[in-house]
Amino acid sequence: MPLCQDIEFGTFLKLFHSSKAKDFFSHLDHALEDSQRLTSIFDELLRITQIESGARRSRFTRIDLAQIVDTVTEIYQDLAEGGGDQRSW
Repeated sequence: MPLCQDIEFGTFLKLFHSSKAKDFFSHLDHALEDSQRLTSIFDELLRITQIESGARRSRFTRIDLAQIVDTVTEIYQDLAEGGGDQRSW
């Protein structure tokens, strides 16, 4: 390792252990939170644009809600009967 890198790393260690390090990492945490918040805002704007243009709607499919309810009812009815508890739907 070249000497200049040793000095830079040593300087980093001094900064890391100094009182200024807490301020530095506090500012770094705030910057990270801000960048995550901005990313979230852009993601939501993109989602709104996709919904308005119909791009997301193309992925929608029709489902038979009655079939889903029947399946869930059968599962829970079997579980209830297996435990000795019977329910009438």
